[in-house]
Amino acid sequence: MPYVFSAAVDKNQLHIRVAPNIIQQGSLVDERPHKHFFIEFHYVYQGEETLFFPTEEKRITLSAGMIAMIPQGVYHCAETAPDGKVTRLCFNFSIDPEGMRDNPIYLIFQNAGQALIFQDPWICGAMERCKSVLEDEADPIQETREGVILLDVILELFRRLSKGMGLHRRTGERELRQKWLIEEHIWTRYHAPDGLKGLAEKMFLSQRQTRKLVKQFYGEDYKTLIVRQRMEMAQIYLQSHTLSLEEVGEKIGYRSYSGFHLAFVRTFGMTPGEYRDRHKVK
Repeated sequence: MPYVFSAAVDKNQLHIRVAPNIIQQGSLVDERPHKHFFIEFHYVYQGEETLFFPTEEKRITLSAGMIAMIPQGVYHCAETAPDGKVTRLCFNFSIDPEGMRDNPIYLIFQNAGQALIFQDPWICGAMERCKSVLEDEADPIQETREGVILLDVILELFRRLSKGMGLHRRTGERELRQKWLIEEHIWTRYHAPDGLKGLAEKMFLSQRQTRKLVKQFYGEDYKTLIVRQRMEMAQIYLQSHTLSLEEVGEKIGYRSYSGFHLAFVRTFGMTPGEYRDRHKVK
């Protein structure tokens, strides 16, 4: 489970979720384009990785000592050269949703719509301390120490981007965690066969309770949200990839092409093939 911290920035209370992490090493192959409800960081220790943003056909290469801040809701995936390797740390945070509307940091990310890149000795030093903590398996509060360091990095970047935060009241922690789990499941596990059952298990609720909670939070049922997410991904794959129509359907979670075909026609009023002909990148 993620750690939730509260901290004061310019006399404003900030409510942040920071997820436990591990150092990742090796080549990045076949990562699916995805998006998150939170803002994500990629920090590179060694080697290089390239962030690919499929909706914009844009690539940004990160080398050692660089950190990228990826806005929420932006489709992306990471890759390395065929013979390349990277050592990196990915972590994420989110702000109390009740305070996002007037939060200048949130507005910066929303308006930018793209990754922001930083390279700074202070950040490098903090991330090296984080690496040391993660590598110390004997530390009984390893994840808490890591969370505190990452929170310091986030707050430092906040200070550089804005002098005031303008946050509102806090939402209950229980409700925040439930929303995080639901949105993360829908945005990153839309293709998985476990579906509502898998989400219910993560939330330690029955499927009936989970279905009711999704409807309460979003005003729509689970199936509607999943189909919408699958159709967004279908658009990306049809425009930016050379996959066959059958492979696109399988990639986004449909067991048969007919199921994908029917859902796509209902959503867009045209077949996947017709959509590809009209919108594919030349």
